Amino acid sequence: MKILHKYVLTEWLRAFFAAALVTAGLLLVEDVYKNLYDFIQHGEPLSRILYYYLWLLIRICPIVIPVSFFLSLLFSLGKLHHSNELTSMRAIGLNLFQITLPLWLIGGILSALSLFFDVHLSSIASQKTQDFCSGTKGKIVKQRLTFNNERDGRTWFIGELNRQTSTGRDAMIYFYDSERNESGRLFAEELSYKDGTWTFTNGFETAFDKETHHPDKITKFNKLDCEYGESPGLFFSLVEQTNRLSFAELRKILSFSKNSLNFTGYRVRYYGLIFSSLSCLLIAFITIPFSTVGVRRNPMIGVAEACTWLFVFYLTSSICNMFGVSGTLPIPLAVSLPYCLALLSAHSLYKKSI
Repeated sequence: MKILHKYVLTEWLRAFFAAALVTAGLLLVEDVYKNLYDFIQHGEPLSRILYYYLWLLIRICPIVIPVSFFLSLLFSLGKLHHSNELTSMRAIGLNLFQITLPLWLIGGILSALSLFFDVHLSSIASQKTQDFCSGTKGKIVKQRLTFNNERDGRTWFIGELNRQTSTGRDAMIYFYDSERNESGRLFAEELSYKDGTWTFTNGFETAFDKETHHPDKITKFNKLDCEYGESPGLFFSLVEQTNRLSFAELRKILSFSKNSLNFTGYRVRYYGLIFSSLSCLLIAFITIPFSTVGVRRNPMIGVAEACTWLFVFYLTSSICNMFGVSGTLPIPLAVSLPYCLALLSAHSLYKKSI
């Protein structure tokens, strides 16, 4: 690695660690304000609280990484630009790409790291933090949970489900054949889940005639074990806001769908997470030209332009996502269109900067 590249990378690393510390700190302080008092009141030991915040830190990494990368590029390149160091580098015959090559490599690495967190760690961290909060606050989801398993022909209605113990009451399951004709029902006063098996207690099954599709036989039971693909984690994912679901949770939900409109919002979020892995590279395309253009210009003008450009991108992305959810545009096109437009326009701007 050239001495010049080491210098640019060192300047960026200082800014990145400072930005990451501030960004993660703000997000953690928000959670401390909201939950720490409840943890202390519940008598949680310090080790358990630190364990919770460790998982929370892992959970927010996909947010912290691109934000910190954006701020660090603005600060480090703005500093080099303000001190005329970039001008000196260009004076010896180096173009903008040669000067910022380490930052492009870092952008690719951070994009891959964000995708790794989204795919492999975010769902685990989300489950850990939710379990800790529900256990501390004794949270029981008492609202009526509903899930339509289009793949296997089952529709669930659960009156009450405990996140901590995976037990509940007042469960009703409707069964359908391939033509969406009702083929059976199951009602249970209580239910529990363990090791992939649902246990239903004090209920009855209703079988339907295959030709008339009318109730044919009712069988009572005291205990019934069934191995269904649905799990309590899946049901609790459905009551979360879509934008808080991880890649693994979305993939699990969509595995039970058949391209119906009921799951459109989840598909938009799923494809959005895939394309968001390009966010750090997109940020590099946006920030580097705006932070280095114009020797006689105030560097803050470039910072303002980069922030405005990024705001326009996210606004466009939100509008396209709305079109995807409504079905006006195909979901892959709705999600990818803002990224394609942003990369094309950023590429033309970057070529002018070189």
